[in-house]
Amino acid sequence: MKTGRLAALLGLLLCACSNGVAVGVASNGGGSAAPATATPVPGGRPSGPSGPPRYDHWDMSKPIRISVACDGMLSSEPLQYFLLHTGLTTSDPEQTDRAAAVVKVIAVGARWNTTDGLRPTQAYIDALQHPTAAPDGTWPVTPNIVTSYTFRIVRTVRGALPGSTVVGYRNGGVVGQDGIAWSGCETTAERSEHAAPVIGHTYLVLFGPELTTLGLGAKPIQQPMIDDLIQYNPATDVLTDVTGPIKLADATKGLAPG
Repeated sequence: MKTGRLAALLGLLLCACSNGVAVGVASNGGGSAAPATATPVPGGRPSGPSGPPRYDHWDMSKPIRISVACDGMLSSEPLQYFLLHTGLTTSDPEQTDRAAAVVKVIAVGARWNTTDGLRPTQAYIDALQHPTAAPDGTWPVTPNIVTSYTFRIVRTVRGALPGSTVVGYRNGGVVGQDGIAWSGCETTAERSEHAAPVIGHTYLVLFGPELTTLGLGAKPIQQPMIDDLIQYNPATDVLTDVTGPIKLADATKGLAPG
């Protein structure tokens, strides 16, 4: 199974210090948060060829302040490649995302990536020191703060989305006294507009894995992570992609429905 356009969404490696201030690195080349041979994974730091991942231990009685740097490298594949391999499926080994849609931003917020969206308890952080895998073999997702974007769906381009609105999530944000800042993981729109997504603006969004599991496949979309977000002009049908302007009609030309 391939990753999406932003390779940094593969994982989150955090180094949390006892005073609540931390610096982390998510990078395929290692760094201060992992040995150079380690590979970032959604559930924390790899412990070796086998065995559970390792999670850093946080003191939740103090504010969490973390900075995460990631390589933020966009894939060299064209947009058409990702649209081709976007959809709810278990039969495409090249699957990158579960849906793509033209959307308009109508609200912005922030939350933790826990199941209930609330701040992790100390008991939960303590339990991650001895993690238990789910029946499908996946490990718990590393605690993280995410920014939520509520979108009005203008039209679905690939895959399937529930209802007329959907909430997508991006790594990083502030909730109360806690903050996790990601740098180097900007979306295409953020790179071209030099700003976060704007309420009222229209974008093409590629929706990736689920927020609380980082799973892809064919399961219905409920809380999708935003893999990429590309500025779109509905009047001209033009996307402002990293490779230059491209019409959405051209990017989807020849693609079968799905």
